[in-house]
Amino acid sequence: MLKKSILPTLWALFLLFPFMLTAQLSIQMNQIDHEDAMRPSLEIRLEPGTDKVKNAWHDFIKDRYDVKLKGIGFLANKDLMTAEEVTFEALSDKKMNFYTRVVEKDGATRMNVFASFGYDIYLNPSQYPEAWNTLKMITHEFLGSFLPDYYNEGISEVKSSIDNLKDNKKDMQDEMEKNRSEIEKLTKRNEELSKKIAENEAATKAANSDLTQKQDNYSKVKEQLEQLDASRENG
Repeated sequence: MLKKSILPTLWALFLLFPFMLTAQLSIQMNQIDHEDAMRPSLEIRLEPGTDKVKNAWHDFIKDRYDVKLKGIGFLANKDLMTAEEVTFEALSDKKMNFYTRVVEKDGATRMNVFASFGYDIYLNPSQYPEAWNTLKMITHEFLGSFLPDYYNEGISEVKSSIDNLKDNKKDMQDEMEKNRSEIEKLTKRNEELSKKIAENEAATKAANSDLTQKQDNYSKVKEQLEQLDASRENG
């Protein structure tokens, strides 16, 4: 986990290991196709999405070095951001063109930073070693500023999601316990009802038997009464 308290160590790693730093980040010199030729550039491979990187880089360059990159902002989101005919005092006292291309490639964001002093005169480590090293330091400074916040934000979001998952789990466990108690009550009630149903069935059987007996008795009494009536009439 990247924290601001380890920024000095992070800077040291950037300076000592200009190539692969972690599985998510690499910095190296590379060539980029620009103006129909391959140009030297500082290439950074990093995890955050292209939009996040472009917006963060645009703001960083503007706030720290008073250079405004075009190609990102309201109604604009280009792969190549440009600042042409500008004075980038940290790099040179001459007018220059400052470029940054940010694209998605092989599942990661590729950020190429390069500059020119005019037609076919591009910043490179052999002819402009001091400016090139400054360009690397500017890039390192940006990464040291941007990446800790990016990862800490992601970590906070995941922690929040974990907390929500834990809360949801507890809610479900509480509901299950409540349901279990209800099931126990309902099971006990069903046992009572089953017993009462059995008693009801026994009482119904006895009542039906009693009904049959009473109906038989009544039939016999009715027959006897009819015989008595007949006997009186004939008497």
